[in-house]
Order: sequence, then structure tokens, then C-alpha cells
Amino acid sequence: KLEELEEFPCHCPICCEYEPKEVKNFEDKLRTELLAKHNLYISFSELRTIRQAIKEGNLWELVEQRIRNHPRLGDAFSIIKSNFELFENCEKVYKPHGRIFASPESTNRVLLQRYDLKMKHNYRAPPEAKFLILLPELDVKGYHSPSIKTWLEEIENNTIIPREILHVAFISYFFGIIPFDLSF
Repeated sequence: KLEELEEFPCHCPICCEYEPKEVKNFEDKLRTELLAKHNLYISFSELRTIRQAIKEGNLWELVEQRIRNHPRLGDAFSIIKSNFELFENCEKVYKPHGRIFASPESTNRVLLQRYDLKMKHNYRAPPEAKFLILLPELDVKGYHSPSIKTWLEEIENNTIIPREILHVAFISYFFGIIPFDLSF
């Protein structure tokens, strides 16, 4: 509410030109006009932010960030996540930097759904594999993890079960099952 503001948190030209106590004393018509201009500046600023996120392939991160700002946006997100193909063209397959998985909503990312579809359609376990060994995904990837390296050495050096009938995979909170041969 205008009465509760000491200063405007916004940096648009309207909010920079006036103080809340000034605006409070304006006529209704002028106050409404200033609010409309303020809303227009904010809307154009948000459109620029969205276009930039699309250009950089970060639209999903922006959506996740925005839904934390208001509970009603969380309701809209449930519609978005069931129509991920709308976002697929805006989400780059490869990025020069790592992906950020920041919240439970991250599990619905286009990237993860795309990965899941490709795994279901394109990946087949080796035909000779009879046993699946699941290793936990740790904070260090593959051979770089001392624990994983030890487990893999144990698997390679075991004399009970032939290595060729063992299929090794990682279990990941976000990606699900990741076959060892695709984990690098």
C-alpha cells in the first residue's frame, strides 16, 4: 500500500521522480496515470528480461525464480510443466556453463524431460548384461570420485561374476538412472 511506503523500491522513471508521500497527495486521476506508466515500465522491463533469458537459453531458470516470488505463479507452473514442449525450443541443449538445479521445480526442467525421453527411446542395456549395479551419484563425477573409483575397481577385479554380464549405472536425484558408459 502506498501509505506504508517510505520510498519506492522500483527504479523506473516514475518511481525515481516522485516519493510515496508526494504521490499519496495527488488527485486520483494523476495517481492512476502514474501507476499505469509505472506498470508499463515494469512490463517492458520484464519483457526484456524474458527475451534475454530465451536468447541465453535460461528461460526455465527465470521461471523457477519467478514462481518463488508469488504463490499464484506456482499454480500457473503446474500448467507449464505439463506442456514442456512449449519450452523445448527455448531451452538450449548445450550451454557454456553448468545447469543449476535449485528447487524441487528443477526436476520438471525441459532438459531432464528431454534426457528421459532420449533414454527411453535410444538407450539399450548391453544384451549380455544380466545384473545391474547401481552406484550413488556423488558430488564428484565418475572416476574423479575416490569412492566411485574404489567401487569400480572392485567391480572390475571381482572374480565371482564375469564383468561382461554386469551393467553399471549411477542413480541420480535429477536424472534417474545414468548408465556408466554415458556418465562422462
